[in-house]
Amino acid sequence: MKMPTRIVTIGLVAVTAVVALAGFGGHGRFSHHDPARMTRFANLKIDDTLDDLKASDLQRRAIHSSTDRLLQSGFALAQSHEATHAELLTQWNAATPDTAKLHALVDARIDSFRSFAHTAVDELVRIHDTLTPAQRTELSDRFKD
Repeated sequence: MKMPTRIVTIGLVAVTAVVALAGFGGHGRFSHHDPARMTRFANLKIDDTLDDLKASDLQRRAIHSSTDRLLQSGFALAQSHEATHAELLTQWNAATPDTAKLHALVDARIDSFRSFAHTAVDELVRIHDTLTPAQRTELSDRFKD
């Protein structure tokens, strides 16, 4: 590969990575759906699973609290995508894109995903602790398929 071609290729890969990081928050899918509708759908699926597990009312309330927190965190992450997307377009259209600002956008997006992932782990541990060992085994068996 010639040097100019290599530079163009690296540049395209870098731009693709930035756009992918910005878009990974759900652009075109998650962020454009109605959060209330998505919450209802999630709650239906969760309730169906909790029915199968014969979960108590106390377990149901605890698990729904966890999933509500997780959904709200996910909605916030998707919503933050719009501002990132707008700034990426601004930088793309600039005569001289601000490299430091673009790096900061990527770092902020990664930090947002990291925070969401940590929230997901915390909520999954809460759900784990809410279920009995038998319920966890039954749920685990579903994931094996």
